[in-house]
Amino acid sequence: MSQIKLKHSGGNSVIIAAPSSNPASDRTLTLPGDADGTILTSNSSVGKILQVVTNEITSVVSITGQSHGNWLDVTGINVTITPTVASSKVIVQINLGKVAHNSNSTAVKFTRSVAGGSASVIKTGTADGNRIAAMTNIIGTGQINNNHSESFNFQFTDTPSYSVGQAIVYQMQVMPEGTGLFVVNRSYDDSNETYNFRARCFSNLTAMEVAA
Repeated sequence: MSQIKLKHSGGNSVIIAAPSSNPASDRTLTLPGDADGTILTSNSSVGKILQVVTNEITSVVSITGQSHGNWLDVTGINVTITPTVASSKVIVQINLGKVAHNSNSTAVKFTRSVAGGSASVIKTGTADGNRIAAMTNIIGTGQINNNHSESFNFQFTDTPSYSVGQAIVYQMQVMPEGTGLFVVNRSYDDSNETYNFRARCFSNLTAMEVAA
């Protein structure tokens, strides 16, 4: 098997070798003629999932005191990931088994904080006139009723600025149209009954580091 051996000044070598079996026809590896570059090998990690972190929420989460115009963190509805290499992307998946609020609609957005720094709002639309900027909306009891709730699922890809080893926290915030109780994993009316719509549910947030 023919090969070309390129020796480094430190002593070790890089070997370009012909395939172990005879190819069906000649193969050509063309180097760039107008710029320097790096040849990516088959074991390159670009695009690979480097780690997966999940925050599972089995208990009821609730917040009060929010009102229209007032964004509040939903305690416990967050996920923290510490990237292992530089320049990674992060995919965040939100899966809330049940969510309810005494409002027609609740606006949702996420913030990102790096290494304990201040939280920055990410991935929203563009505010226009009196129209607020949000990531998405959740239908509330004003459109369903106090008994029945809906699940909530969303996903986004983030390209954060960080140094390797710094923890990144993604935190959910909500703002309702009115006032009242915002709850996750239970219906708004929580009467002690055996109906399916009274079920306590399961939620989770997952963050995945993807090599860029």
